[in-house]
Amino acid sequence: MRSFNRQDFAAAKQAFELVLSKYSDEAEVTARVRTYLTICDQRLARTPSVPRSPDALYDQGVFEFNRGNVGEALGLFEKALKNDPRADYALYSMAAAYIRLAEAAKAVDALRRAIGLNVVHKAHARRDLDFAALRANEDFQQLVGYDFELVEE
Repeated sequence: MRSFNRQDFAAAKQAFELVLSKYSDEAEVTARVRTYLTICDQRLARTPSVPRSPDALYDQGVFEFNRGNVGEALGLFEKALKNDPRADYALYSMAAAYIRLAEAAKAVDALRRAIGLNVVHKAHARRDLDFAALRANEDFQQLVGYDFELVEE
């Protein structure tokens, strides 16, 4: 059920087939499992629609980013940006994706471009936990306005 609820229908189908083979003599269990198998088959047979608008590409990118598919998310953010070069929110999310991929220079560059289009991202990046790994980076500090000196006690 965990795989099914995560919409990982291929894994769910395998698990349900295993349950079906182990508990084939349990009528109530097999009836319910067959229902879930039918749903899995239907969902696996669908061809996912490909988002086309910058907003739809961005939304799908955020979905993939949150699922941990950072490379796929980055590709979707890039497509959104290609469709709308002024999509500052896509650049901001690209910066977060680059951080997860441990590409600090690319992250700072994408963030710089996002801030250039919409200055509100400067304040967001200061507080955003996605950017925590960059807090010691001097380029990031200058970009978001951290102009303080560390004092040793």
